[in-house]
Amino acid sequence: MASERESGPSLARLHEIEQSAHAHAVQRQSCQAQLADAENALKELAGGKAYRIVGAIMVEADPARLREELEEKRRSLESRVAALKRQEDRLREEMRQLQQDALKGG
Repeated sequence: MASERESGPSLARLHEIEQSAHAHAVQRQSCQAQLADAENALKELAGGKAYRIVGAIMVEADPARLREELEEKRRSLESRVAALKRQEDRLREEMRQLQQDALKGG
């Protein structure tokens, strides 16, 4: 009976970790989509003029400044994707350990 009382918190923790890992995966996928958009925008800047959407209109923008902003956004998103991946990996390892502990105890 003691093992049943002990397994309750560990199963709850396992479920919590699974939910957190899933949330990190969703955030990472969102960041990866934004990263792909930024990279595509950078490729499109190879042409002459550049435009930016402001509210409901499109206005001409300085291509060099726009490239700089997009590069910064790309770097920031790459860092965020890497951090989320590390957190996901850590959570998955913790899940694996809890599962192994539950199998040993059960």
